[in-house]
Amino acid sequence: MISRRSAILCLALVLAGLQAVAPVAGQSPDPVRRGDSPTITPQACPEGLSRRALSKIEYHVPWTQNGTARLENAFFTEPGLPNARSATQLMLSNRIACGQLDGQAAAAALLVTELSGTGMPIDLAVVRSEGGASVNVATLNLGNRIKINSLSIRDGAVVADMMVHTPANHPCCPSLRVRRRYTLTGDRLWESSEESLGEVILFADLYPDTLGNLAYQLGWSPGTTVTLADGEYRHRDGGREDFAVTLGAFFPRGDLNGAPAAAVILVTEADDGRKLYDLAAVVDREGQPVNAATTPLGEGLQIADLQIAENRIDVSMAVPENGDRPGSPAGRAVQQYHLQDGRLVRN
Repeated sequence: MISRRSAILCLALVLAGLQAVAPVAGQSPDPVRRGDSPTITPQACPEGLSRRALSKIEYHVPWTQNGTARLENAFFTEPGLPNARSATQLMLSNRIACGQLDGQAAAAALLVTELSGTGMPIDLAVVRSEGGASVNVATLNLGNRIKINSLSIRDGAVVADMMVHTPANHPCCPSLRVRRRYTLTGDRLWESSEESLGEVILFADLYPDTLGNLAYQLGWSPGTTVTLADGEYRHRDGGREDFAVTLGAFFPRGDLNGAPAAAVILVTEADDGRKLYDLAAVVDREGQPVNAATTPLGEGLQIADLQIAENRIDVSMAVPENGDRPGSPAGRAVQQYHLQDGRLVRN
């Protein structure tokens, strides 16, 4: 058991992101070729619609106090409402697609917002270049704690391959794969079609529901283990909640040391609003998922992406530099970890 003081001393800040495609029930376990559309070469984004341009403009979103968010270095932060545990944070995802929408060149981008508690809505934003300026002409909420597999513009519409919730899913863990098309008409963005691709089958027993109901070590408090229930754990000290742990929005799967594995982010939040993010590796051991190792990722970060590739875990993040405002790190870093002797070892 850890004290409230120990918990508060160890906490800090980050945001979330998006995941990769999972196999579909009744199909080959190949997660890329089965059930996917034919490969389409993405259209390059012109300068006015590049990620660099999109990372410093104003967006219309329903999650801020005045309904807008002007990004700085792809991030936006504002103090939470009086009863909120933490600030509202918004991040521009790395997933950006360019093409023709409503007869004009446009970019489609994903905005990930972290709200106090477990809210993590994802919005689709369409941006056009008007009079030499990049302008957000329409925004549409796609859902809360969904997972985006791919984003493209095809035949005049935005196409998103994603994981969404069924009535049986916990909030942390959507299991239904769908492909939705979104059409822009003037300044209105609307869903024009949906194709269901079926329930997912993950490696071994590494289902999102399982990952959200598992025991994890805490990297920032060695020797402390918490058991998530429906993707969260709440610790009380003397009847007062002093910190909470929630499962992040990343669920990449792959192989680590020859065993099926998943990587997840654990978000610890103190009662003063500070956060700390841990990286946890989960492996299949005789058909059972086990948290093999956890390591702290640091303080004042914002997570942009998480992948398992070539027997390692890659974490892309924004890191603080001198002069950065709290919650708005401007630096960029990619850290790589190997699972070795029960520890996550950074390369």
